[in-house]
Amino acid sequence: MTQIADLARQITDRTDIDYDAALTLATTYAVQCGYTDLPEGGQAPYAEVSAEDAEFILEAAGVAAEIEPPTLLDEIADAAAAIKTASARRDEAIRKAITNGVAVSKIAEAAELSRERVYQIRDRRR
Repeated sequence: MTQIADLARQITDRTDIDYDAALTLATTYAVQCGYTDLPEGGQAPYAEVSAEDAEFILEAAGVAAEIEPPTLLDEIADAAAAIKTASARRDEAIRKAITNGVAVSKIAEAAELSRERVYQIRDRRR
């Protein structure tokens, strides 16, 4: 018999997903294998499954990890692009403010940055 917690650790190692997500996934697959005393969509780390079911759960989790949820990944990519665009706009506004003689301390306060970071942006460092 194999504990669900052990399966979750193996799933995490094999698929690079979060342990808590792997624990929920392993518990859900165990319920689908007929372990009806477990909370589907919940977590039962100390529950045990047969070796055959453990193998099935590991295989199913591997397949599930290959299927990327495009809406979540698209949302992450969109947010990353928005951050990049916003950072570029902020940096350009900082350079313009410096050129127009605005005090660096006021720029730093408005941008919620240190004075040192404002100078780095001015000099296009990092």
